Amino acid sequence: MFKVLFVIAPVDFRDEEYFEPKEILEKAGYIVITASTTQNVCKGMHKATVKPDILIGDAVEANFAALVVIGGSGSPKLWDNTELQELFHDFYDANKPIACICLATVALFKSGLTQNKKVTGWLPEAKEEADKNGAIYVNENVVEDDLFITAKGPPNAEEFGHKILKRLKSR
Repeated sequence: MFKVLFVIAPVDFRDEEYFEPKEILEKAGYIVITASTTQNVCKGMHKATVKPDILIGDAVEANFAALVVIGGSGSPKLWDNTELQELFHDFYDANKPIACICLATVALFKSGLTQNKKVTGWLPEAKEEADKNGAIYVNENVVEDDLFITAKGPPNAEEFGHKILKRLKSR
């Protein structure tokens, strides 16, 4: 079955934004591979722990059907990560879905790929960054435009997961 790449911050990723979409995809038969800036155990905001499978820099777009970046108060550590920025471009160039939730959307907006695209994310940071980078911020729970799926935050994790699954199944 196809693999989906999830990216989390090493500390303070948002637990439910990771586990809810992951469970939805795995129940549908997808394999979730988790990447971070470290291969040490990563800690969620609510004390969950996840041992990443790979480093972000070792992820290769050709091995995955989609890219999903998880938010949380630690995700600003990913905003300017050059390896993640390269992955955004690689997945976009390969016409593969890119999904970001909560504060992780800021990293996507910084990629320059969302210009003139409708997006959402955690307020106020996501709106500020969307405006700076020419994206169109929409105050909705989950927004899809082009290859992008963006979501506001933790209460939207389940809907976010279902939108990712629906997009993968339609390919």
